[in-house]
Amino acid sequence: AGVFVPIAHHWLASEQQSTGIQSRAMSSSIAVSWARVGRCVLALGSVLLLLIAVGAAPVHAGGGHTPLPLPARAIPAGVDLSPGGRSSVHGWLWLPTYVVGAVPPPPSVLRGYWVHHTPEFWSTSPHDFQLLLHAELELATAAAPLPSARSPRALVGSEFTFTPPYDFSLNDLIEHRPLRLVGNFFNGSFDTTFERIKLSDAKLVGSTQRIALVHYLNETSRDRYLQLPYISFPRAEDAPVCTDECKGAPPLDLYLTHVVFTNPDFDQVVHGHVNLTACTGKTAALLKEAQRPGATWRIAQRANSVAARLVTGDAVTAELVVRGDELAGQRAGARDLPLECPLAVLEEIHCVLGPDFGPRCDGLPEAG
Repeated sequence: AGVFVPIAHHWLASEQQSTGIQSRAMSSSIAVSWARVGRCVLALGSVLLLLIAVGAAPVHAGGGHTPLPLPARAIPAGVDLSPGGRSSVHGWLWLPTYVVGAVPPPPSVLRGYWVHHTPEFWSTSPHDFQLLLHAELELATAAAPLPSARSPRALVGSEFTFTPPYDFSLNDLIEHRPLRLVGNFFNGSFDTTFERIKLSDAKLVGSTQRIALVHYLNETSRDRYLQLPYISFPRAEDAPVCTDECKGAPPLDLYLTHVVFTNPDFDQVVHGHVNLTACTGKTAALLKEAQRPGATWRIAQRANSVAARLVTGDAVTAELVVRGDELAGQRAGARDLPLECPLAVLEEIHCVLGPDFGPRCDGLPEAG
């Protein structure tokens, strides 16, 4: 993250010319003026390059900043999380994972990340959080075939969702107050192009859930990130971490969720591969950070807009964003060189438009 530098206004002073100046002197004056113009253009270009370099810090019309990466729990002081609050029907999008070296669970147990489906920006909404759980769902009836994360190129292919058909408190979930969540497991949801299909009754295992990510959505915030920001979560749990240049390492198989931050924004999850072998700016600490659940990336070539979002088939360069210089400082003189890695997008799993996150990003009609 950098410091936002406002663009200074450059004013070119004009010089009055008397009618008695000789043409040779006038030519010299014009040359000097053009030199000044050139210096101003170069200065302005340098400032613009600096702005691009610090794109992890959001622009705020009032001068405030919320630098990336956000903490896993980004809830400002004063947000009401009292017991029973934000009571509503809350759905969850399944992103399958697996534990490396462990015996696979039975087909009736679905392990993975569960994405709050969907958030809303409105301050009066019970859904004003971007939230990601890590949990297991137990099906009453094994539904086959379902996607598996064990093959790096295996696609999720659809939106599989879990929805308790009754109101429960999102505050209680966030604050780890005991909840027993029982509901329906579907292929599809309200934003899919097909009618959702119930596959089984289901329940989340345990009365409290591990929260991987919880970000409060501020309806009135004017902060915005200039470049596309994503947070990644590996599909393989407890996988060996490579820190020795990662030569010959298999692709890092990831889910990437777009950072929902500025109203109206968009809520998106993609599945992709990061090629660790081909990264530049590698250090052991940065490679370890890149493989951590919750690592933050920005796509420097892309504006932070739904039109420029990652989509299936994209091949881009992803830049790892680290907090301050505690990792970058280990570069021994190369602190200004980030870890940059090739990212290939295998599929866009989910994308809807804010502020109420109902319409699809691709403009197709919803039938679910």
